[in-house]
Amino acid sequence: MSLSAPSFSRGLYAIVDLQALGGRDPCRFASIVLDCGAVALQLRGKAASSGELLRVARDLVPLCRARQVPLIIDDRVDVAIASGADGVHVGQEDLDVADVREVVRRSGSAVGIVGVSTHDLAQVRAALNSGADYLGFGPVFETASKSRHAPPVGIEGLAACVRESTRPVVAIGGIDEESAPAIVATGAHAVAVIGALARAADPLLVARKLTEAFR
Repeated sequence: MSLSAPSFSRGLYAIVDLQALGGRDPCRFASIVLDCGAVALQLRGKAASSGELLRVARDLVPLCRARQVPLIIDDRVDVAIASGADGVHVGQEDLDVADVREVVRRSGSAVGIVGVSTHDLAQVRAALNSGADYLGFGPVFETASKSRHAPPVGIEGLAACVRESTRPVVAIGGIDEESAPAIVATGAHAVAVIGALARAADPLLVARKLTEAFR
């Protein structure tokens, strides 16, 4: 994959968070958001064992392949490699981009996408210099999906990141179908959503509204 090209189209970057789903079938949930036009799917399992995360990842790979949507694993480059996923997303306290790419190279894996979570413009610049394929930036709003998180950056902070970045910016943190149009207006490449989808009585409806915000 060319590092100068976006890793995925503009739109909904849906996150399958095993904890947020509360025991519901992650594959059924993934199928719903993929059928609604999600442009990327991330698997997140902070409290999951390696074995559980790998089993779910292997189930999600064919779902994503069938729709030509990249599957990205949060934090765990080993699970991304073992499952045949398309990418890995790392935070500020995880492996840096160079180390991720070296692990991937040594494994002979086809994992090609590396995204980085950022929370301020200094981190944005560092991630750009590291060769990240895309940046997660936020939290834009208060979020319950992380017990510890940086202060919300707001719409203006997100817009500043978009102006600074030469790579696609994925807005993260507290985003729902009502706030998505304001996010899109900043020029953000995608919206990463956990809670608004996982808590929804009708995730199909919410996913459609989030996707339609980009049209």
